[in-house]
Amino acid sequence: MVISALILLAIFVGACSQRITGMGFALVSAPFLVLLLGPFPGVMVVNLCGIISSGFVLSRVWRSVEWKTCGWLVMFAVIGIIPGAWLASVVHPTALEITIGGLLIVALSISILASKFADAASPTLPNKMAAGFLSGAMNAAAGVGGPAVSVYAVATRWEQRAFAATLQPYLLVVSVLSLTGKLILEPTGWPTIPIWLWASMLGVLMAGVFVGDKLSHRVSPLTARRILIVLAYAGALATLIKGLVSLG
Repeated sequence: MVISALILLAIFVGACSQRITGMGFALVSAPFLVLLLGPFPGVMVVNLCGIISSGFVLSRVWRSVEWKTCGWLVMFAVIGIIPGAWLASVVHPTALEITIGGLLIVALSISILASKFADAASPTLPNKMAAGFLSGAMNAAAGVGGPAVSVYAVATRWEQRAFAATLQPYLLVVSVLSLTGKLILEPTGWPTIPIWLWASMLGVLMAGVFVGDKLSHRVSPLTARRILIVLAYAGALATLIKGLVSLG
């Protein structure tokens, strides 16, 4: 029951953060779900919940989406999903835990450092190609597609409201493709979770989006981003340490 409660808490906080910042679900939830469920099933749950949470949030921010930019990012992400899904299906669970934890730490660090060079890039096609490819690969392998696009957003000074809105259909499509790719490569990898827990996860997911919607009008974007980064770093480090300990 303790593990189930922690899983539900991770999903709730992730959904809440997703509504506030636009990309919080995977950053916050992925490290903990991977830690609690294991690398492969944990990422699959992240992908599935990410699809649902992005759909909920999209219904609230539909009018602010920049569909052309979203289309370019999705196109390049599809290419990145292929090696990412393959990596998730063939790498040993311990190695994958280390890889996922490391990828999350690197991605978060890059997101922070990129803010110091916000005028160093422009929204060119090559930059969109790099952001989409890396995002797709990381989403398929680690369930986290937001950081790579976040780096692009910071570097190109993408307006926060438009970025958060555009990220929802993008992450929805990429998560669907990532989940499909992993199921094709590993048909028996579907998580064995009781029906009551699936239903509970859906419930807390909806509750998280609802609470996040209320908080988004009260919490400043800067404060929300700082909280999200601290939580994500803690989860990523825990996943990385667990993998390293397993090696011994």
